[in-house]
Amino acid sequence: MLPKVDVEMTRVMEKLWKKYELTLPVAVDLTLEVLKVNRFELPDETRRRLNCYLRSNLINSDYEIQWKLIELVNRRGRVTEREMTELKTMIGEMEPMESKELLKEYRPKIRDTIEGAVIVLDQMKEIGRGRRVFMDVENTYGFQGSINRNGRWEARPALIIILDPDTRQALLWRVHNMPEKMNQVEEKLRDLSKYRKITTWGKETSLKNDELRDNIENVQWERNKNEVSLKDAAKHVGLNLLKLETMSNWSCETLRRDQKRYAGLDCLAVMKIVEKFPPSKQRKLILQN
Repeated sequence: MLPKVDVEMTRVMEKLWKKYELTLPVAVDLTLEVLKVNRFELPDETRRRLNCYLRSNLINSDYEIQWKLIELVNRRGRVTEREMTELKTMIGEMEPMESKELLKEYRPKIRDTIEGAVIVLDQMKEIGRGRRVFMDVENTYGFQGSINRNGRWEARPALIIILDPDTRQALLWRVHNMPEKMNQVEEKLRDLSKYRKITTWGKETSLKNDELRDNIENVQWERNKNEVSLKDAAKHVGLNLLKLETMSNWSCETLRRDQKRYAGLDCLAVMKIVEKFPPSKQRKLILQN
């Protein structure tokens, strides 16, 4: 039986590959997680699967990077930290697929401490009560999370994105390294929810603070009692979300430009949907027509 990391990463890669949604940057993210726990030699089954996916036509591919990755997968000796860092650097320098024009008016604020994030949150509070901010949460891979009550691995928040149309700020709060402080993180979000209307697309189940969850407004559409994906809803406001970074490594040391842009665009899409279709029963009728 394959180690848990191998199982999860190859399963994710296979899912994306079958849907023709596997990009080279995400393939690098997933493969490097496998290599971290198999530095000397990959199990044969893992190597076979990875070769199958990595030798296919990946989205946003680069020949040099792709074959460097394949070489590491097939190596019969140690894969060094330097080699993995080199691949990460090469991926980080690739031109993002998502357009930067949509987010050009927003100032990204990347924070990895509670104190740093609170400064941005306090600026958002000053705008006034009831004004909307738009939030999204990207989670860790399951094996990077924690074990729940049922004895199963459960992903935990890695990145909290808050887009504020009033201050023109996009907070990217990296919380992947503070699992023991998540109660404090959620308390700060709860405090924000008393001043601003936190709006999401779908339930953010990885957040555990009951008061915070009660204060969040979920504006996700439903069609015939089925939830509508953000990608489908965004088409109604003229946005084509690629959604190719969903399964990337949000716990990596440095976020790629693709990841930063993807994170902000999800919140921007929700904002534009709410602007055109204010939360009401009318939005259900629109989708049924």
